[in-house]
Amino acid sequence: MTTTLAISFPWGQYHATPWDRGANEGIAEWPPAPWRLLRALYSSWKIHSPDLSSSVVEGLLSQLSDAPTYVLPPHSEAHTRHYMPDSKHHLGLSGDTVKTLDTFVVTNRDATIWVEWPVSLHGEHMDALQQLVEGVRYLGRAESIVEIAVVPERGIGAVVAPGAHAGNGTTVRLLAPSAPFDVGSLVQTTLQIRKQRQLNPVGTQWVSYLRPPVAAPTRQQHELPPRVASAMRFAIADGVLPSRFDAVVLGDLVRRACMSRHSERSEAFAGKDADGIPLRGLHGHAHYISLTPVLSSGHTQGSERLNTVVVWAPAGFDESEIAAAEGLRDLRSAEFIDGVKHRRVTLLGSGSIGDMAPELVGPSEVWQSVTPYSPVHHHRGSLEKQLLADVCRELESRGLPPAVELDLVEGPWLQFRRYRPGKERIQRSRPAHGLRLRFASPVEGPLVIGQLSHFGLGLFSPVTPR
Repeated sequence: MTTTLAISFPWGQYHATPWDRGANEGIAEWPPAPWRLLRALYSSWKIHSPDLSSSVVEGLLSQLSDAPTYVLPPHSEAHTRHYMPDSKHHLGLSGDTVKTLDTFVVTNRDATIWVEWPVSLHGEHMDALQQLVEGVRYLGRAESIVEIAVVPERGIGAVVAPGAHAGNGTTVRLLAPSAPFDVGSLVQTTLQIRKQRQLNPVGTQWVSYLRPPVAAPTRQQHELPPRVASAMRFAIADGVLPSRFDAVVLGDLVRRACMSRHSERSEAFAGKDADGIPLRGLHGHAHYISLTPVLSSGHTQGSERLNTVVVWAPAGFDESEIAAAEGLRDLRSAEFIDGVKHRRVTLLGSGSIGDMAPELVGPSEVWQSVTPYSPVHHHRGSLEKQLLADVCRELESRGLPPAVELDLVEGPWLQFRRYRPGKERIQRSRPAHGLRLRFASPVEGPLVIGQLSHFGLGLFSPVTPR
């Protein structure tokens, strides 16, 4: 008879460094060492189940002190690099940084490790084990969220047994209790061990395992959640409204706030993939469009204050992104905007862009600048020809037909902020042009193109013929 535990990592990662290795050596412990498993059960007893008698727990751990056999799922190794401030920062001095590696094992999120001991538990010992494994929340580092259960038998996978030295694979040493087992040895600290001039904890031994080569975990394809809305509309609830010349700042603040409220990286909010690379294609991610009260009424000129922000993603938002935005209440900036660093906002609703911002949709043959257009590329010819070529290229990148005519429109375009807060300085300000575009046939909007168009520049509104 045997006793078997099924161990899974819901996040698909196991972070742990072998006892005799340094973190920056880039070596991950795999599988979890017997010594680590017993210490985790002991910790669960002291923290979550202090009602269990010491005689029962000590008897249980003593029976599990023999080296177990493992059955391992497919896995691979990965690491992240962190650059931490050195010790000088404690003195208020500017020092260097120290590189720290975090090496970890990657498995599929539904993968299971089976750990089998050659003992048969009964009665109070089995009850105690089932209670203790429920209290083990992580193994190794706290990032290694774990779920453990007592199961009747082990599953299928690569078998790793103690004392195996022949065959294909990698020989690994795992720290395990030595005989006779002393439960008190589980609570030794690193400082105590060093004071005793020992490299390893007293009462432990190294057990060799032959870890056979296994395939890397298959990349799991997750079904994308349904897109339930393409636009959300927010109202600025404060009495002091920001200037329309600060549309880029307001757009940047709303973007940061939406991203911070989402539990995971949202490609729709950020405009970047999981690796931080900007998204390509038809600009399907979020545009943060700031509007004035007059524009909301269907005009392009008038009020100098912004009272509304429309967050529009042509590819749509999923339920989790809508839920994150629904809880957005505050915008906080590192710099003053019209003397204010903190503003309150309210979500007015979510749905299609036609329902949330009909004043931006049209259709219309003529569209005119609300915020300045900043060209993306340089072209030859007169200014009007350069701008028309650049506009048509931007329209094509969004799946829209080309404009057939372009006129320059006078306005306070240079007064608009044309660089992002925190990321850029005023020297990075883009060119600014007011434009009036004519198409061969009516075009549906929104029409937001050019540099910083995802933050509010390059916004056009449809012109209603008189």
